[in-house]
Amino acid sequence: VGAAGAANRDGDGSGPFEVHCDGVLHDVVDIRGADPGETILLGSELPVDLEAGSADQQGTYRLAWACESAEARLSWTITAIGHDSGRRVDFTIAGAADDPAIAAGLVIEVDAEQFSCDGVRRPIGTISGSQPLEAIDFQSVPPADVRGTQADGDGSLTLHWVCGRDQAGTTWTITATGLESGRSGTFDVVGQVPGPAETVELSADVREDPFVCDGVGREFAMISNFVPFEVVDFSSEQASGLIDGRADGEGRLPVRWQCDAADVDKTWQLTARGVESGRAITVEFDAAAPPGSLDELAVTFTENPFVCDGESRVFATIANLLPGEMVDFTSPQAAALRQGQADGNGMLPIRWQCGAGDIDNIWDLTATGATSAKSTEIRISGAAPP
Repeated sequence: VGAAGAANRDGDGSGPFEVHCDGVLHDVVDIRGADPGETILLGSELPVDLEAGSADQQGTYRLAWACESAEARLSWTITAIGHDSGRRVDFTIAGAADDPAIAAGLVIEVDAEQFSCDGVRRPIGTISGSQPLEAIDFQSVPPADVRGTQADGDGSLTLHWVCGRDQAGTTWTITATGLESGRSGTFDVVGQVPGPAETVELSADVREDPFVCDGVGREFAMISNFVPFEVVDFSSEQASGLIDGRADGEGRLPVRWQCDAADVDKTWQLTARGVESGRAITVEFDAAAPPGSLDELAVTFTENPFVCDGESRVFATIANLLPGEMVDFTSPQAAALRQGQADGNGMLPIRWQCGAGDIDNIWDLTATGATSAKSTEIRISGAAPP
């Protein structure tokens, strides 16, 4: 800020200032605009040991830099701040490789030029020679789904490939290009027909069968051996509106289900099909009633008639609701009754309140489970305080 600035040895500029990573200390940047003799503080986001220096009588500090060959293609963003003046400048130093082959293009090593088209995504090789964390663009003829789109901190990345049986016999020519460096390289992949032993079938681990229809959505099965991250389509003749899923990086997908009391005793056949691999599996499972869910609602009173003293308190408990289900209340004599929720045992305490003006009133209350649809009638009468 202010008069501070940075320049390379040949003139003004803001960088990046290139340094050859040969292990030798090189003069790289002149930092100008400091006060004469002022201490210059140096910092970097990358872990690097930077010592403060002192400007000369013209307010200039010459920064020397050394890096090893393994650090070629790294770049360091440096902040220089004058200790007394507070002036600062940001600039970049870029490591340069002495190896012309690395500097000129990407180095591509393909381990599986003959690739089995069995629908399984696997690593096929590596790319090196890009800038650290650089995004890599892939152009393929014919089009292909190439994965491994960003280099790591060393300028390398692993290539992943997948092809289905219908693509066996195809030869793909792929060009990889670093979006920042412009370095590129070309390689081929040839699709092969997989042998019988290479075909991987889907497997389903069903964890709840029969499935309890308590209105709670939860995982009931795990399907394995999809292609990593592929979209999975679900279909069923007994259910509609099913939502697609996506396998994780290990090719696994948990399956969730939900059903209510009206679905008890049903049987579903659920088919899961990998959109990319074409692999499919059908899981059959039955519906069951939750324990106690077929019992009628029962009401136990602790106070009825209810004393109209203006105090709100529990006067009865409803049993045999579904665990956690919501309960709606209606009454022709009372409006805007609050919804309740059963506890984990299917129990719900009911509260009431009335004042002196409600003495001798009678209220007819209907409680209905929102999931089970079970209902009960409750009559409350108001009484005078003793």
